Amino acid sequence: MQDCYDAPLTFSRGQYDTMMLALLRCVYTGRNDSQVLMSMEQALPVHHSWLNFNRYQQLLAEYMSFKSVRWSKYVDMKHLV
Repeated sequence: MQDCYDAPLTFSRGQYDTMMLALLRCVYTGRNDSQVLMSMEQALPVHHSWLNFNRYQQLLAEYMSFKSVRWSKYVDMKHLV
């Protein structure tokens, strides 16, 4: 991935970033084709130069079918620290 000046798009200003990631994801599927997804990610700072962040995502979705077309409506909330 590169920016508009053909430089690598990284946080460390180097050629690449290094990180270790822990992920916890919970999915609940309810009645009438509805779904709730919660995801939490934590970058593990094993080395002082590695990336460190927390990310939380919540997705609420509902699916509807009409004849041969499947519609979906959803709300997606993301938070990055």
